[in-house]
Amino acid sequence: MGVELTLLHALYILCLLTIITFFILRKDTTIICIVFIFLLALTATSSIPLAISGIFQSFIYAITELLPTI
Repeated sequence: MGVELTLLHALYILCLLTIITFFILRKDTTIICIVFIFLLALTATSSIPLAISGIFQSFIYAITELLPTI
């Protein structure tokens, strides 16, 4: 029973390392996160419209999770 690591996994690790680097440098990570959400969705679906939709779906998910804390 093996685990197959794909391009999506490598891209996710690159995303995490980039965000951590930006945190250490005290830079804004907003654009970086949006770009990587797009790239992850594009890699997973191979569709630009679905990747753009993924960005907006992630915004909706984030607001539904974070809104009760406000």
